[in-house]
Amino acid sequence: MDLLGVSAQWADIAGALGAAVAIGFAVKAHLGATKARLSVVHERRRQFELEILRDLLEDLDTTDLLGDPNHVPGRLQRYEHRLLMLPSTALPFWRQMARVTALHEIPVLAKTLDQIARAEQTEQRERERLATAGVVTASGELERLRMARAQARLALGRAVRQRMADDIERAIKQRVETVDD
Repeated sequence: MDLLGVSAQWADIAGALGAAVAIGFAVKAHLGATKARLSVVHERRRQFELEILRDLLEDLDTTDLLGDPNHVPGRLQRYEHRLLMLPSTALPFWRQMARVTALHEIPVLAKTLDQIARAEQTEQRERERLATAGVVTASGELERLRMARAQARLALGRAVRQRMADDIERAIKQRVETVDD
């Protein structure tokens, strides 16, 4: 073995080690690029979801989305396609509202709906009492009952609107606070 042969062997070994190190750096760079691509995809998805939530919040604020709170069922079905684009855990109250056929199916609203029903029954009993008594004009009591019913309906509308807004705000907060690892 001469000096030239030994040098060639060391050069081969150094070349192999250099190639292994280069392959290691290439793999690390590839993994970093893959993570960056996935991060971009995740960020685009997050922005898309935030846009949907912003649109829903804007609709809730600017339109008469609910109309008469007693006739809400079915109105929110027009948003179902947007809800499907969000994770299944997002906007549970919106999803519940879109599925119901009557507001009494929503436990949170049952108390307010009971108040409205009692107010309507009381008003009807007062009408019948006045009719039996031969009173033609509406009494102050009847007007008070009408106002109580109207206030209960307004309270229902506010409760539904607030729950929907809270749902959206919670979903927005979750997406804003999402940070890639």
